[in-house]
Amino acid sequence: MGHTEDVLDLRWTAGSKYIVSAGMDKRIFVWNVEKKYHVKVLDEHEKFVQGIAVDLRMEHIISCSNDRTVKVWKAIKTRKS
Repeated sequence: MGHTEDVLDLRWTAGSKYIVSAGMDKRIFVWNVEKKYHVKVLDEHEKFVQGIAVDLRMEHIISCSNDRTVKVWKAIKTRKS
């Protein structure tokens, strides 16, 4: 199961292992592309999420919402090189 309303933004991560999606349902999903399921749901915005950005190491997701907030989220834990 995924978004229940329209998706407004999508971002591929470096290496194309994950896709991050944001939508009208006020939620952000982190999808594992190979396994075809979501590994994380971020749902603290009060109105629809209109934009997202993901850092190159997939450590943080930044979202902006129609509720006039910008949030920085922990994304996926990564191994240290």
